[in-house]
Amino acid sequence: MVINFGDFFILFLISKLLKFIIVMNTASRYYKINFDLSSSKKGYMEKYSSPKGKVDDTMESDIINFAYKLKPKHIKVPRVLEVGVYTGRVHKKLKKFFSNITVSDVSVNILKKYNNKKFILNLSKKKKIIVPKFDFIFSLGHQISFSNNILNAIKTLTNLLNHNGFLVFDIWNKDCSDYFDPKVYRIEKMSKEQILKILDNHKLKLIKFSQGQKLFYTFNLIWRVFNFLIPRKIFIRLLVFFELLLKDLEAKKAQNLYFVIQKNNK
Repeated sequence: MVINFGDFFILFLISKLLKFIIVMNTASRYYKINFDLSSSKKGYMEKYSSPKGKVDDTMESDIINFAYKLKPKHIKVPRVLEVGVYTGRVHKKLKKFFSNITVSDVSVNILKKYNNKKFILNLSKKKKIIVPKFDFIFSLGHQISFSNNILNAIKTLTNLLNHNGFLVFDIWNKDCSDYFDPKVYRIEKMSKEQILKILDNHKLKLIKFSQGQKLFYTFNLIWRVFNFLIPRKIFIRLLVFFELLLKDLEAKKAQNLYFVIQKNNK
């Protein structure tokens, strides 16, 4: 049997079409289980090696860099609190900018490996915490959403700030589809408008707002086509590049909301 060029081309198109169908069918499942992996430390780190995880990682680095530039000139060594140290992934980023870092977590076992200043912190519970005040507090990796008590978390953390201190945090966006929410643990989500209302009620000043994960959640079909056509490494670079480029452009369905707020003297 002789296959001419036309037959070969048709077979080629069919194979590509089948691959595309598989990609479209599995991409959503991949991202749906991606957060479930993070219930273990190994799965948590695997999540941040995925295309979506690389975006989160890059956005966190970007907002830490922004916050560092807010450091008052009269404070040579700012006191920093990291909320939810877990694997130390964010801790490594903070150490590039700050030297006086106190770590906190809900787990005693996690804190054992840290020799620096540390204390137990559970944002889901209303509890008075007596520690020296901080100039910066970083709560990244959706720690405040994990608390399932966003209002209490913001009040607790801002109470730990010095006057004119800064709180940097991210949450899951309420306006984003809940299809991709983690299934192995509960989270609380809020919209930008809800957070702004909390800030206004507690006389907290918004310094910066940005969003992450716009492309996948807002332009779902385009993402799937790119994932089909472009090699993984190139796709990750493009995804990160455009997420950073569009970080200040608001999209209602973006998954991550990033805030830098300031505690004022007034």
